[in-house]
Amino acid sequence: MPKRLPAPINSTGNEWFPRIGKDGWLYFGSDRSGGLGKTDIWRARRNGARWIVENAGPALNGPGDEYEALPAPDGRSMILMASDGLYLSHATRTGWSKRVKLGAAINATGSEIGALFSPSGNSLMFARDLKGQRSGEFFVWHIHGREAWPPSCPGAIAR
Repeated sequence: MPKRLPAPINSTGNEWFPRIGKDGWLYFGSDRSGGLGKTDIWRARRNGARWIVENAGPALNGPGDEYEALPAPDGRSMILMASDGLYLSHATRTGWSKRVKLGAAINATGSEIGALFSPSGNSLMFARDLKGQRSGEFFVWHIHGREAWPPSCPGAIAR
């Protein structure tokens, strides 16, 4: 049986897209009060018996909608999904760097969502709505050279 996480992780607002970073924080989107925009990236960490929840800050959040954070497997970068496309931020000694919008090759329509790193972190899969017959398609970006990802499904029949 699923167990609801306690406050302050769950608020009177909406929470979505939980992702755990290598830094030990749980990153998630929320429209809870106290944000910097319509929806923001927040982070939570357990400290003994209680949870610490905080806004991930102005480097990741702006006045619009930021709703999904995807930390890379190595913890050195993060992809952010916002209402106008995908952004990249890097881990620094003092926190996350100011987010930078990925170029037109990635953000073709601003509807890019659902990013997923390969286990190596060298590739990124995401969905994009091309606003026509070819809407809702998946794309793979091989960030650091080609790799065999996504893998073939065992037992799949080629057509």
